[in-house]
Amino acid sequence: MLVGYVSDERYVAIHDAALELQRDGETVALARSTPRGAVYADVEPGRYRVTLVREGFGSKSVEVEVKADSPYQFRLLSDGLLGYMWPKWVRSGERSEFRVHSVEAYHLSLWRYGLTKELVKPLGWFDEHGPRAVMQITPDGDYTQTGVAWNR
Repeated sequence: MLVGYVSDERYVAIHDAALELQRDGETVALARSTPRGAVYADVEPGRYRVTLVREGFGSKSVEVEVKADSPYQFRLLSDGLLGYMWPKWVRSGERSEFRVHSVEAYHLSLWRYGLTKELVKPLGWFDEHGPRAVMQITPDGDYTQTGVAWNR
């Protein structure tokens, strides 16, 4: 049965991701994604806890309702530096926060963009005392309208 598809944050298929499907605390199936990202497993429709792992991506576990006619869209976040400010823009005196995904230490600076690009001030190094400490987990499905909700 087609359980779903595994892709990255840009909907690019992830080949050879390892998946473990559990029901009632018992492993019922182990599977790997195909070159198109498809995941096939010999399981009945129903609720499962699925754990996904792939080198170069953050692993995660999700609760999934497996349906015969509706494949699930699993999404993994690639190891790298991604981030944004929220809200996306502010006026002078208003507050904004940075939301960052990184698997290693990073340096952050604040820039003003207008007629010319201008450094406002360096904010410093962030490492949170260990590797993968500020790694985020990407929600599954399409979050282009709702955002990823990091820092919540």
